[in-house]
Amino acid sequence: HERGMGIKGNQAWCEIDIERCVGCEVCVHIPQKKTNPYELTVCPWNAIEMVPTENVAQVVAQIGGPPEYIQENWDRLVGTAQHLAELRAAT
Repeated sequence: HERGMGIKGNQAWCEIDIERCVGCEVCVHIPQKKTNPYELTVCPWNAIEMVPTENVAQVVAQIGGPPEYIQENWDRLVGTAQHLAELRAAT
C-alpha cells in the first residue's frame, strides 16, 4: 500500500500486510542456490526490514509510516501486530 502522504521528493513508504506475511523473506531476498555466493535482493534500496514477530507491534508503532497515517490506522496496524505477537508468544 503506497501513499505519498505529503512526503516530498522521490521517497515513499510501503505497508506490508502483516496478516498475510509468513516470514518467508521472498519480499526481501530472491531465493538462490545455497552455493551461490551472491545475494539478490528484491528491493535495491533494502527498504524492507524483517523483524521477529514478537517485535512487529513495537516496530510498526515507531516506523510504520507517516505519523498521521499511524494515528488514523493505529488499531489496524499496531493492534494486528500485537495480536500476532501474542499468538507467537503462546506457541
